[in-house]
Amino acid sequence: HCNNSGVIQVPGHHHLSGPEVGHSHQLPQELLKQFYSAINESILCTSDPYVKFKLDGKTLYKSKVVYKNLNPVWNETFSFPIRNLDQKLFIKVYDRDLTTDDFMGSCGVELNKLELENSEMVLPLDDPNSLEDDMGVIIIDICLSVRDGKNKKHRWAQRKKRSLMGSTTEHNKRLTESMKKSQLWTGVYTITLVEGRDLPLDGQADVFVRFKLGDQKYKSKSQLKKVNTQWRERFDFNQFPDMSTILEIEVVGKGGRRYEDCYGQCEIDLSGLPLNESTLFTHELDPGRGRVVFLVTPTPCTGASITDLVAPPLEEPHERDNMLVKYSFKNSLKDLRDVGFLQVKVIKATDLMAADLNGKSDPFCVLELGNNRLQTHTIYKTLNPEWNKVFTFPVKDIHEVLEVTVFDEDGDKAPDFLGKVALPLLSIRNGQQVACPLRKENLGGLSKGTIVLELEVIFNSIKASIRTFTPREQKFMEDNAKFSKKVLARNVLRVRNLYRAVCHANQFIKSCFQWDCIIMLLHYDCIFSGIKCSGLSVKIGHSYALFLGIHKFTKKLRNPYAIENSEVMDFLSRVPSDVQMAQYTELSSCSFHSPNRRRKASP
Repeated sequence: HCNNSGVIQVPGHHHLSGPEVGHSHQLPQELLKQFYSAINESILCTSDPYVKFKLDGKTLYKSKVVYKNLNPVWNETFSFPIRNLDQKLFIKVYDRDLTTDDFMGSCGVELNKLELENSEMVLPLDDPNSLEDDMGVIIIDICLSVRDGKNKKHRWAQRKKRSLMGSTTEHNKRLTESMKKSQLWTGVYTITLVEGRDLPLDGQADVFVRFKLGDQKYKSKSQLKKVNTQWRERFDFNQFPDMSTILEIEVVGKGGRRYEDCYGQCEIDLSGLPLNESTLFTHELDPGRGRVVFLVTPTPCTGASITDLVAPPLEEPHERDNMLVKYSFKNSLKDLRDVGFLQVKVIKATDLMAADLNGKSDPFCVLELGNNRLQTHTIYKTLNPEWNKVFTFPVKDIHEVLEVTVFDEDGDKAPDFLGKVALPLLSIRNGQQVACPLRKENLGGLSKGTIVLELEVIFNSIKASIRTFTPREQKFMEDNAKFSKKVLARNVLRVRNLYRAVCHANQFIKSCFQWDCIIMLLHYDCIFSGIKCSGLSVKIGHSYALFLGIHKFTKKLRNPYAIENSEVMDFLSRVPSDVQMAQYTELSSCSFHSPNRRRKASP
């Protein structure tokens, strides 16, 4: 980076000096500006901007994200009540990022200088910590409206966008349509990474592939590099209405912990792909560095929704019957990846931990099922928030765990953790309202407060069973587990017990192959199967074993790009460990509430 005087500095080091380079490299101001401009263009060329409106330290409104655009157009309208005009409305622009959003500039509007008529304002953005002179501008149309006693609602004078505005008295209690739209996905891109072809054998020993779609990222497993490196991995990216449809792929050679060598990059526009059909892509990498082969299958998705508590989807006329028919036994072979449907009513939380200096919190709730994530609105200055929202998720694997986390909104900083619960789908008791005690971030112990939920899951047992013997979906972003002596000792003990069990099973299997045991087993097998036998000439139909053998040896013939997997290992991967069993919230231990009483009390 460079300081204001044009002296080049190396981060974490002293100024460059010495007989070879001189004491400090002074750059002309004009060259320095060109350098800043080039750096700015290279950084901002992939910006995903959104805007926050803040008043008195609180976020009043957050716009949608416009992906990959330096000239974004939002066309969003909102309103909010004002008690005191002697305040300043701050408008801050950020660049959306997967981890920490980058600040792109801000501006302010004095409320006492606004008029009752519409006024278009062009406001230059500024960042005191940036050396860039021109941070861009933001254009808004803003005005004041007078509140009368007959109408308690505040509106902008711009009438044509009234449909986007809600009651301002319920502004902090209702999700805006733009917020819902930014969360709900309308489709799924299933991506199968097949192989790399003609990769160079020199250079790094391992190779992996990165995928990026919007702010969703996936990194494949590292494979030992060969001329034709096989991955055979499958994962899903969600499709959002306003999200970029450009899929970015990067093939990387890995050497050691830090060194990486990029073999090539490519971009694919997914917008024109046919639905429910697999499209094969073979893209060239850098010259002489091979090709990457992958499949993309777009499918529509209608299972995700956010509604108010007064209108849950499964209580709509005929909606429950439609879901029961959709996941009935007769539809077991239709769309095997669509296993079921989950509805979660997030009602309220009580006695939360105080995260702010005023003894209150600004809580909101995040629901995660696999890689799918939905979020409530924020309720400010309370330890007993009532969200009264209903969320629905499509279920891909009945062995998944629903994680519900409560955070405290902390302005531009990362939100503070308040509590969390983990609920396996198989433990859900349909239609029962439960108050679950919140746990710590690692789910190891109890935190402060409880959250009241009502859950219901509908699924097809045949689809769920088939899904159990396929590879489990990996999470896009997972925290690196820290080394723990207790965990190591626990795992050593488990491995020892498993080894003993395998030894006993091996001895039992060997004893079964003795002649007396074989005759006895054949006898019982014939009785069980209802097959008549005479002496040792027994005709036993092992249809199940035959089916597995045919399935295993003909998989590549039926589908050349099939994912190689071990059904036994996929089944065992879904068996929770002792640690996970202790972390999961048992609904049998939660206190139950009567939903009928709550409905009578609600207007």
